[in-house]
Amino acid sequence: GFLWTGTAVSLCFLVFRLTVKIRSFRRVYSDDCLVIFSWVLLLASSALWQVQSVNLYDLYAVQSGEKPLTLGFIDTNTQLLRSLTPFAILFYTCLWVIKLSFLLFFRRLGLNVRGQKMWWWCVLVITVLTWVATIADNNYKCSLEPIEFIWCTSDINKKENGLTHLQLIAALQSLSNSRGTPILAIAPWM
Repeated sequence: GFLWTGTAVSLCFLVFRLTVKIRSFRRVYSDDCLVIFSWVLLLASSALWQVQSVNLYDLYAVQSGEKPLTLGFIDTNTQLLRSLTPFAILFYTCLWVIKLSFLLFFRRLGLNVRGQKMWWWCVLVITVLTWVATIADNNYKCSLEPIEFIWCTSDINKKENGLTHLQLIAALQSLSNSRGTPILAIAPWM
């Protein structure tokens, strides 16, 4: 319910944004196209999560002992693990596409401002590199290897690796956000 409600509400805001842009400027800009693309990524990740959520609940039930471990569970658990990689890529790409949309908006805003172009390119490079680092840091072996390998090795350093990954993602998010925020303050005064 919450997932699809959020997706539907974001669609309402997207339609509102596009309606205002078309009525006001008679066109959509490149930053709007990125927002549309990001929403499509959100829709895809929501659909993927909806399909796999049943398997996630089965995983919780088997882990808690409410359901027995069966061959059918092994297949559904394999599907769930295989879906984690595309979900993570869709989710993080959706976030970073929105950041790129903001960057394109600020570029258009400060197009004729001296000094803005070099700063904009620096922030763009940092933003793209943080996205690459975020995608590259995922532990793909834990979702793409054969299920026997995952079950045999997944407990080794699982908590430490998961915590380190979350800390890295938070740091990269902060880095890319903090590099984009000064554009808001600097652009009008350059």
